[in-house]
Amino acid sequence: MSGSVRVEPQHDFFLEFLAPAYGNTEAALTRVNWSDQWYNHEQVLLRIHELWQRYELLRRTEPSTYVETFLRTYADYHMDRLMRPGGILDETSDTFADALPLPNLESETDSSNKDAW
Repeated sequence: MSGSVRVEPQHDFFLEFLAPAYGNTEAALTRVNWSDQWYNHEQVLLRIHELWQRYELLRRTEPSTYVETFLRTYADYHMDRLMRPGGILDETSDTFADALPLPNLESETDSSNKDAW
């Protein structure tokens, strides 16, 4: 991915909703596992894109309770996965490093038996 910020709806969603919702005091922010280059992390982009889509769906289908439902059921879960110790951004908060995908033996061997199952 390039180092430039892509302007997409989920980027605005992050800046206008998620960043303030999960903000903290200046002292506490130094202990948060986050990267100011979050938009360069594919795992973060995937989760924020999916959170944005869920937020938009809930906004239309649950207009009176969507924020509470969204935060409790979706955002808190995914933001915890991103920011917790040992989480996705734990090793990348100070330096940019791509996460490696899970190993897949099939990609390393002949995959001619795909249809066997």
